[in-house]
Amino acid sequence: AWLVLLGLFVGTLIVATGSLLLLGRFDIGIFFIYAGMTLFYAYWGLATGFYAPGRLVIAFLGSNAVQIVATIVLIQVIGIESPVLAMAIYGLSYFLPIGLLQIFKPFPIKFQPALISRKDISELVRFAAPLWVSHAAWALNASIDLIFLEIYTNDTAVGVYALASTLT
Repeated sequence: AWLVLLGLFVGTLIVATGSLLLLGRFDIGIFFIYAGMTLFYAYWGLATGFYAPGRLVIAFLGSNAVQIVATIVLIQVIGIESPVLAMAIYGLSYFLPIGLLQIFKPFPIKFQPALISRKDISELVRFAAPLWVSHAAWALNASIDLIFLEIYTNDTAVGVYALASTLT
């Protein structure tokens, strides 16, 4: 499973980075969010598998605390105003609480290359492929309106629409 997760992470990162570069929309902040969300959802899967919802709550609340403190210190106190900084705070905020949880209360897991099995990997991929397609379709459906607004209008219209959609 770790090998499949790593393959998905790298493969998706390559496709997304290439696409964004071709479209002239690449921003390093997207990488921070992608890395943090991947870590969080991998931890979510582990916590669910080990029936440890308390650890997931701690990871989520810890990341929110890191976001608040980092935002206050870096943006409000020091005065650094940058969209990339905001994206980095959001994405990287998962690393500290999850890292601390794994140091002080680790899950009983470890990566063992000797256990890698082509048969197991193919079973995981065969099982998960419909979920990946479903999630990709959901993500496209959830964002297609914003994509078209961005193409045919301006950033202000996209921001107002996204806020209004979120509030409704």
